[in-house]
Amino acid sequence: MMGLLYTRSSSSSSSFKSILLTVFVLIVSSILLNSSNNQVEARILSNSNPTVYHTGDTVNVKANRVKSGLVSLDYYQAPFPKPNTTVGDSGSFIFKLSGNRKYDSLYDIPALVSLNCSHVGNTSYNVTSDQVNSLIDYIDNRYRVFMYIDDLPIGEKYSNHIEIGYDIGYLYRSYNGNKTNTVYYLNNHLNIHIEYTNSSSSSGGAEIVGVYVVAHSVNSNLAQECQYSSSESSRLILEQDKPLINMAWTYRVTWTNVTDKTWATRWDAYYPYVAAVEAPSIALSFFNTAILAVPFIMILFRVFRNENTLGGFVEMMDSGWKSIYADVFRSPKGFMTLSVIVGSGIQIATTSFIVMLFYVGGLLSIANDGAFTMTAVIVFAFCAVFGGYASMRTYIMLGGTRKRYNAVLNATFVSFVVLILLMIANTQLWSHKYTTAPSGGLVAIVIVLFIFMSIPLSLASSYFVNSWPPAGYPCHTNSIPRMIPKRKFYQNPYIMSAILGFIPFININVPITIYLNSMFFDLHYSASFATFIAVTLLFVNVLLVNVLIEFYQLSIEDYNWWWRSVVGPTFTALYIFIKMLVFGFSNFGSIATQPKFYYFMFSLVTSLMSALLFSAVGFLGNLYFTKRIYSTLHFD
Repeated sequence: MMGLLYTRSSSSSSSFKSILLTVFVLIVSSILLNSSNNQVEARILSNSNPTVYHTGDTVNVKANRVKSGLVSLDYYQAPFPKPNTTVGDSGSFIFKLSGNRKYDSLYDIPALVSLNCSHVGNTSYNVTSDQVNSLIDYIDNRYRVFMYIDDLPIGEKYSNHIEIGYDIGYLYRSYNGNKTNTVYYLNNHLNIHIEYTNSSSSSGGAEIVGVYVVAHSVNSNLAQECQYSSSESSRLILEQDKPLINMAWTYRVTWTNVTDKTWATRWDAYYPYVAAVEAPSIALSFFNTAILAVPFIMILFRVFRNENTLGGFVEMMDSGWKSIYADVFRSPKGFMTLSVIVGSGIQIATTSFIVMLFYVGGLLSIANDGAFTMTAVIVFAFCAVFGGYASMRTYIMLGGTRKRYNAVLNATFVSFVVLILLMIANTQLWSHKYTTAPSGGLVAIVIVLFIFMSIPLSLASSYFVNSWPPAGYPCHTNSIPRMIPKRKFYQNPYIMSAILGFIPFININVPITIYLNSMFFDLHYSASFATFIAVTLLFVNVLLVNVLIEFYQLSIEDYNWWWRSVVGPTFTALYIFIKMLVFGFSNFGSIATQPKFYYFMFSLVTSLMSALLFSAVGFLGNLYFTKRIYSTLHFD
């Protein structure tokens, strides 16, 4: 695509257009078919093979972490029963890079054997007053416990999905006049439900296809443990600064043979189908695109077919853009910075596209926890080859001569700034020893990929094209700049960009909410196709909005369009930043332990990278459009 944008003139063959149209129709058709179904098969590819259990085999039970929003702590940082021996640290390399660990637990579950009442480790424990206070803080801040059984995350089952984890406890507030009484209950008993299906292997056995739990607060001083009811006396109450003596951690296990699940589909329960959100979101995205496409099509008819029958604003603006043909391709000031922005944006754009393909294909699901981060880092480093190419070609096209400086600046500056901002953001997580923070291994990998892969690839692609001749323009440029007519305040293209930039944001509003919910609240949705369509239409909307403002700007004889086409799309990124801040304040504002500085920096970096992406897409779209419309002019 970039090759087309940087050539003097280009035309697509009818066969190529037919292929593009066919692919687009197939994608849209698949979306509509999926939206019309009541159920959808989650596209999840796991990197593990099924474990076949026979009666009495030991089931793999691992402790993971306790988590509340942005804060994630190792499981044994909470006062849970801990093995006397060294706690193992298992899990794949990528899983550990995500800040996760799997530890040995004291849960002893024999395969295919239901347990009525079992103790976690010892039959009784003494919990100190400090540990009780810690548990109260966990309950106050809504921490949830995460564990794995047969590599499946345990969770609470609802009508059509499983919400990962379970609450450490819960509280009840009562009001007596001006006095508030708060009672804390500890969930010290688990009802573990394990679903299995008969294995197709020659040795028989069973494969676990589902796990969910029901957490209860049980007063272990009762005559019979593991018995719970709704009465106050049957629950375990925590009181500030008061230790617990001879309390018990217990669990019950129930095995159920099911026929409606298989090992290949056991992750589907973690991805509830969201047709109620998916279909309206897609419809709104198409509606926004159609609204923007109408005036764009009118412009194309007017420019390329010389139609004088359309009327409206297109006809009024018909003469203005033609009169500035000798100035419209005048190189802007600071085009070194502009070319670096374009190169970095193209690197982010290609990374986003490739990662999105992996996401739709099911390779980045929670079945491969940590794969998303690792894939994004590796793909971003590889896509530096596209960034180096785009930056150098833009710089040469605009008349730049300091090619080495441009190549080095593009290879290092933006990536270095983003890396520094992320380091600053994570200092708050590292200082509190939150496992949400990237591990030392991940930091080392990022630095190595940046130094030994991203920078060399960017420099190599820049060097490969630095001797190419600059792309030509369809019009010559006068040596003396033309005066730009004075315009009214409402004709300012930046004001128009700020207003119309909200339209592309509407397309991405729902996917942003889904992404943030899955990242911080472990609420996952099978909306990969919907997200792919929304992101695709987001890019289309950015292009259309930028082109429409571009044509209007040229029509009022303002030829300073270069920087406007770069800065204008950043308003959409600004709306993304505001959306993320509103999400953070509404969900984390009342929880004092949340690292709000980290979330602010995370939102800032996300918006900055989005701004670079939109700027590159908008600029290249404007460049191509401007070249095409001025190629229709004929001079004697």
